Amino acid sequence: MGANFLIDTNAGIDFLNGKLPPASTVWLEQLLDAQQLAMSVVVRIELLSWQGAPAEMQALEDFIAATEVLPLDEPVTQQTIRLRQQHRVKLPDAIIAATALAHNLPLLTRNVSDFQALACLAVINPHDITQLPSPVLPSSIRIQDEAVLISQGEDGSDYIINTAELDEIRGDIAVGLSEWTMQLLDKTWITPALLLELAVLTQKIKPDNQINWHNTFAIVEKKNYLEKAGEILDMSDEPGGEGSAFGEVLKMINLGQEEQNDETNTRIAEIVNRKLAEYGLPIKD
Repeated sequence: MGANFLIDTNAGIDFLNGKLPPASTVWLEQLLDAQQLAMSVVVRIELLSWQGAPAEMQALEDFIAATEVLPLDEPVTQQTIRLRQQHRVKLPDAIIAATALAHNLPLLTRNVSDFQALACLAVINPHDITQLPSPVLPSSIRIQDEAVLISQGEDGSDYIINTAELDEIRGDIAVGLSEWTMQLLDKTWITPALLLELAVLTQKIKPDNQINWHNTFAIVEKKNYLEKAGEILDMSDEPGGEGSAFGEVLKMINLGQEEQNDETNTRIAEIVNRKLAEYGLPIKD
């Protein structure tokens, strides 16, 4: 295996317990699939010292088996000694940090403060997706040259977005609807989860964008909410099918003709804000 990152105990537990942001979870799953994640033997010991239900223990063992467990060998031992001589750091943390340094690997940990005195150590907090070293992309998204390619279209073709156009908006800045999101919503195979991943990519590549993510995804969630509530008539027999159904809803929203009570709109706003927070997207008033 050729590991590129070393994971700390707390990050591993958060991953297994589903406590990481969705984007970070996807990223770690990609590292595991690519056999690019390692852990210190100390982390292995700490993880296996925990006792849980058989299914939980099996998931834990499978997680460890998918990583490269790095031993407490002589280079790590010597590095640990130097760290303990120079800094006030607990022995388990010193061994983990020394393992990362000896193998030239960034450390993934929630407890950033435990290692902040070690200026020579690269630390990444997986709870902060802005610290992830590359955009977290689902397998259907890839970057080629200056374009973002999205596969899985109904005809098997790629949908292409020029990276320079990622932060374009529809209408005035006060509304701030993402232009590419509005275009992609006409493609019925695009899911809200995929749109959120594209939003994460946009935010990472162009952090100073003027897109209002709340307004953008309020339309997405309103569509989902109305569908689940049975408030969208079946238009499958009309030309355009589901695309036509969404077009009608979007038209009603834009024209202000849709009658929604305060409770419904409040609920939609809560859903949108929760998802934006989970993905680390800014919530603008």
